[in-house]
Amino acid sequence: MANPDNIEAVATETLVQAQKPPHKTQPHLPAIDGLRGLAAMGVVFVHCWCINGATPKPQFSFHDITVPLYRLFSPGFSGVFLFFILSGFCLTYPFLSNPGRPYNWPSYVLSRVRRILPAYIISFLILFLIGQWIYHAQILPSSEKFLYESFNPHRFIRELLLIQKSRIVNSYWTLVLEWRWYLLFPGLLLFARRFSPAVLVALSCGVSYLAQIPVLAGTVNQTTFDQVFAVLPMFALGIWAAHLAALAPERLHPWERQLISQTQLGVIAGALWCLAFFPPIMGAPLRPSVNTWGPLYFFLILAAIKHPVFTKILGSAPLAKLGVFSYSIYLLQEPIIRASNRFLHRPEHGIWQHLFTNFFVMPLLCILAGWAFYYVGERPFLKRSRK
Repeated sequence: MANPDNIEAVATETLVQAQKPPHKTQPHLPAIDGLRGLAAMGVVFVHCWCINGATPKPQFSFHDITVPLYRLFSPGFSGVFLFFILSGFCLTYPFLSNPGRPYNWPSYVLSRVRRILPAYIISFLILFLIGQWIYHAQILPSSEKFLYESFNPHRFIRELLLIQKSRIVNSYWTLVLEWRWYLLFPGLLLFARRFSPAVLVALSCGVSYLAQIPVLAGTVNQTTFDQVFAVLPMFALGIWAAHLAALAPERLHPWERQLISQTQLGVIAGALWCLAFFPPIMGAPLRPSVNTWGPLYFFLILAAIKHPVFTKILGSAPLAKLGVFSYSIYLLQEPIIRASNRFLHRPEHGIWQHLFTNFFVMPLLCILAGWAFYYVGERPFLKRSRK
């Protein structure tokens, strides 16, 4: 016969366990990895085009319209803006998909440091040492601007810690911007949960617009958050997308449920909007680019989560695996493309040889280098951060 005391103890333990909120792990979303892969390769292809001279040939004609083949790769620069929206989404989704998750901001800061800094610092130091070797060995002529410059300790420390834009790799400016956005995220998340993510998007658009008014722009430009204010709507759209993707339908407004049900139409409308207001690549201000690409990528993220066709395509194994080490690709792609341009191109190469080198060999080198660096300079720290 069972001991009544034991039965009572088991019942009490069962009741205590039932009262505890269920532990939820962060869900893995392969389609989001696929979007990361698309964003990274978009940046790679546009750099292959721009860094190597933005050659207008070969080109094809349709009736009276002539389109350079290289121009088809030019929208790749918007991959940077897709990364911004994905950043807002990926930071917000774990909180909203697990309502019982506490706000542990010290842990949040530590996770951001482990996620961004180790791989960045390793790549930065490697490229810096290569640049110094090139500079002192005089391997390249003085007119060649490939990674090298005289050593300045003060600037070196500020660039290493993402306090200012790197002069070693131009594309690292986005990491400086991301790092400052991380400081704003806790306040923006609390605002979105207290009021509404849609209100946050509207407010961020207002801040972005006011920061461009000549009367205020001078003062804003003197702060370290001037570019963050310009792209703030991108991060806010990511927070809103996470809100729509993570919450149960009954917790959303009817118009938000309608928005989710029409994500495929939103993607089409966003694409048409981009065609109508496509900004120039070189020297385009940030705010027009945000206004152009924001709606498309907002709906694309929602479609990746909610629409079965987009989920299947974007979550396919090749794209999802590419997205896993997309950060490593992003860290290394610009110096690899510059080096390839220097050492692979020859004066006697024709148009099609350049095309093969630019859009097959160079992207393949970027993928292989990113894959190798992921296992050496990124993955070990990711594993440690999960312990």
